[in-house]
Amino acid sequence: MNTIGIKLVSLLCITGLIAACGSGGGTTDTDSGGGTATTSSNSLGEAYPSDLAVSSPTASSSSSTSLNKSVDGVLTAEATPPPITEQKQKIQNILNATSKTDCKFTFDLSASPPAANCYGPNLNYTNHPDRSGGENPNGQLPPGDLGIWEENNGATSEACVAAKMNNLVGEIITNVRIATEMGAAILCAANLAGLKLPDKGASVDLQSVAQSTMTDNGVPMTISTATLSRAASDATSDRPIFTMAINGALTFSVQGQGSQSSEFQMTLRHVPKAIDNNDTYDGRLSLQVNIPNISFGPFALGNCSGANGLTDAFSIEYSKTSATSLTYALKRAEFCGKDASPFDSNKNIDLSKKKSGSQAQGWGNDGNFALFNINPEDGTGNFAYAWQAGANDGNTRVLEVKVTKSGSAVSGCGYFGYGPDIAATSGVGSIDRMICNWAGPGNSHTGVTKAQRQCFSQSSGKMVSDSSNLAIRYAPTNACDKTAAQNFSYATSDNSSSVAASENVTNNLIGLSDIDVTVPTAPSIP
Repeated sequence: MNTIGIKLVSLLCITGLIAACGSGGGTTDTDSGGGTATTSSNSLGEAYPSDLAVSSPTASSSSSTSLNKSVDGVLTAEATPPPITEQKQKIQNILNATSKTDCKFTFDLSASPPAANCYGPNLNYTNHPDRSGGENPNGQLPPGDLGIWEENNGATSEACVAAKMNNLVGEIITNVRIATEMGAAILCAANLAGLKLPDKGASVDLQSVAQSTMTDNGVPMTISTATLSRAASDATSDRPIFTMAINGALTFSVQGQGSQSSEFQMTLRHVPKAIDNNDTYDGRLSLQVNIPNISFGPFALGNCSGANGLTDAFSIEYSKTSATSLTYALKRAEFCGKDASPFDSNKNIDLSKKKSGSQAQGWGNDGNFALFNINPEDGTGNFAYAWQAGANDGNTRVLEVKVTKSGSAVSGCGYFGYGPDIAATSGVGSIDRMICNWAGPGNSHTGVTKAQRQCFSQSSGKMVSDSSNLAIRYAPTNACDKTAAQNFSYATSDNSSSVAASENVTNNLIGLSDIDVTVPTAPSIP
């Protein structure tokens, strides 16, 4: 995937605008433990979703960063998604800080995801049985199409399904964490400055405290406007509607191209249960970053070739109905053009806006759709993640995961398969088939009504595979099987796994009815 995190950090590090680049970037908080905050000392916290922790359900150890990746010669940090409970506590610590020096957030645009090399490796093949006509029977399958191919991620004991979920969340978490933590930091500073919640139909100017928060955190952003307002009319049952809107720009310079600016817009619509009760709530968080057209390696336009820059955007619709149930739907994509319009009338990402001849500014790269229902107390729940690399795909790749906890023991199962187009009006996030030959000779995307399964349990700080329930093996053919008579052989490009021509392969995939995940329903926001 072509992530904005890699793009912007490469630029900002080169131009020297983020002093922390050399040590992994961002600001560390003073307390990121896994405890649970039950009350808020910040009266402005009523206008904020303090439980909205977006992270991977299979992240099981503290987040860490290290300078160990290179993008076009520029070192960037690799950040592992933190446990959901840890990220929740971090937001609450920021929101409720009692000193301005603790109104800190992580502005780490370098969060390149951890690798999941066990998933979808390059595969060299000889004598592919589905070839027809003059198709070459020998070749290489591209990366990303083979699903959970190996049980463990490299030499580690981490279950591949957990590694892939961490990788997927790592792709989107950069902007999401910046938005959720930045909003909390601004309200932290506003509270310490003595600002109060606005009355009905009124607003509070946050521009000054927002700008000082950026300055204090070393963020090269100019805040043009920042407000917290309350609607003149409440939602159903006298529920107040708060809206926080922040607009600004990241400024930088590029060698040979002079000064550049990326506009930054964030909007939070938050609806608590009552004026003095934020125990349950609904809302929507939206963010977009407009990236100019920069002639520089990490800033490739990908499927938006020919466009004038990119617009990277996401939206989260969330609903907390009890202390143990928080549901959210997250959408994210890169739209073609720095002035694209990614949102619908409700400030929700519109994934039906695909780049086409008649819609040049539709999304072209990295369509993502996540449906998570979590228990914010312990991070367990049901999770579905669907994604498409480009707008021309007609199917999503889907990872569904269920995590449970019994006492201190954490375990679960994950499932991989394919699902409806991400622009579909229903069913996105659900697995409806397995496509075993996505890009090989004679490929068919009809697939079979099966899926992969890998179960896991937490051990020594990671999710390890339960081999007794493993169902991931198949042959990369339309039938998902192969016989010795077909004389078909294949091996990963690094030879970590191979199947000889003389071997028979009968898939051990599971039926769709054996998927033990309840795909959440996207919340309806008042």
